[in-house]
Amino acid sequence: MLENLRMDIARTKADLLNRVPSPRRSVSTLRVLLTVTTWPVIWLRCGNWALRRKHKPARWVALMVVFLGKPVMQLFARVLISHKAQIGPGFVIRSSYGLLIGPHTQIGRNFTVEAGCVIAGVFGDNVYFAPGAKTLAQPRIGNNVQVTANSLVLADIRDDCTVYGVPARVRGADGVSRLERPPTPSSPAGMTAQLPDPERD
Repeated sequence: MLENLRMDIARTKADLLNRVPSPRRSVSTLRVLLTVTTWPVIWLRCGNWALRRKHKPARWVALMVVFLGKPVMQLFARVLISHKAQIGPGFVIRSSYGLLIGPHTQIGRNFTVEAGCVIAGVFGDNVYFAPGAKTLAQPRIGNNVQVTANSLVLADIRDDCTVYGVPARVRGADGVSRLERPPTPSSPAGMTAQLPDPERD
């Protein structure tokens, strides 16, 4: 838990310096800890730690502290993150208002998210969600992916690309391509349905 939290704080410092240049060329750890967007990250790390406790009394006490802290996160940070979500080190919340991360979410390292995002699914490393971006149907998102503002991701996304639009489309090195929906119970095994591309239709 502590190692992940150290990396979260270090990356938050770097992010603050990039977005809000300081004449001192540094950001103190205290400033990061007092930033309201850091509180949900600390709360998530504590929740993950509590779930890994094998000793039942210690686990119950830790989970009680986590549950008591949940209303505080909702009140002050305006964020709802499940303590069961698994997010790798380097987690940065730039603006937490209206942020929702579901319990079955699995995300890799260096995840950055903005306000108004609704997130669920399995993500790789170095993923960025701009304000208002959302996912449905728990898609799989690859590494080095940027989801632009107010995009709605309904399908899996490959590595190294930018996603935009409703429904989302991918713009990568080879231009605009279609996204594929994950298989559904009503579709044949191994088959996927493609989303229409307005630029091609």
